Amino acid sequence: MYDSGCTFVAALVELKNARNDKKVIMAKTFVLSEESVNSYGFRVLTAGIDLTNFEKNPIMLWNHTRSYSDKNNVILPIGKWENIRVEEGALKADAVFDMEDEFAASISRKVDKGMINMCSIGFEITEESDSPEHILPGQRRMTVTKCRLREASITDIGSNYNSISLYDKDGKVIELTAGGDCPIGILKDSLIKNNNNEKFDNMKMIALKLGLPDTATEAQMIAEIDKLLKVKEELTAKENTIKTLQENAKEAEKKSIQDMVNAAVGCKKLTADKVAHFVSLGETIGIEKLKATLDAITPAVKPSSFIGASSGSDGKQKKYSELSSDELIHLRNNDTKVYIALYKEEFGFEPVLDK
Repeated sequence: MYDSGCTFVAALVELKNARNDKKVIMAKTFVLSEESVNSYGFRVLTAGIDLTNFEKNPIMLWNHTRSYSDKNNVILPIGKWENIRVEEGALKADAVFDMEDEFAASISRKVDKGMINMCSIGFEITEESDSPEHILPGQRRMTVTKCRLREASITDIGSNYNSISLYDKDGKVIELTAGGDCPIGILKDSLIKNNNNEKFDNMKMIALKLGLPDTATEAQMIAEIDKLLKVKEELTAKENTIKTLQENAKEAEKKSIQDMVNAAVGCKKLTADKVAHFVSLGETIGIEKLKATLDAITPAVKPSSFIGASSGSDGKQKKYSELSSDELIHLRNNDTKVYIALYKEEFGFEPVLDK
């Protein structure tokens, strides 16, 4: 059985009982196991931990110590684990101490005071791997990819001395003391070297790029990537919304330009054959500049209106000799009949016009 030696413990949560106004101390949440490399140089994949038997009897031991006699000084289980779950790649559970047991109560008090913060799991290995994809920086032994959880212990020093235990297939405890042997296979030197020089450095760089410490586990990096993918998804949705608004605004501007040009045709500032040109011009320079351009164009005037507007102060029509040269040229080019009539009235004969 292996003890992960996790060093994390959640803060105590205090709730008020609405009926009797007493404070209720909630169970303490511990990380029983996560996927980082322990002091023995191997690690355990959370997804491979079989909880089937453990959930039937979720006992809590002290430093993996089990009672093998009926003597009064033996250490019995000090409690049990509840709310066993996997969160963010870590196996977590809530510690419930047997407060009627004097020793268990003393451990609970030390946990409450923050003097003991560690726990570890004891398990039986069913599969291990030296596949490069399972190897992390600093790892010297294979990765435990599958195991059966036997128990979980509160520990004073995790992942060291008797805080780590393995069970063989017969249920016998294999103590991993400082001078003892670890049954988990050792990685080949070449694999350790290659991973340290290449993959490990890459994983470290990826972790730093994600804003995580270089000791981050794969599960932590995947969790961070999932967060970034969610942010990307939200940004894509916002970009699509902005794009739609921009397209709608562009279509509205096109319609305004078309309406503005049509209005200019209606008031004789433009002829119908110039519509396409001015619509294209408006789309290029913008609706405000197009408006300024159209405002500067004078509406076309009929020659008869021009002449009528050239009357004297008494309201009578000006004679041929009273028109300016510009007025005569305009009249000749735009209303030949009127020009001929005024000319004949002035000189007694019709003018000879160039054909």
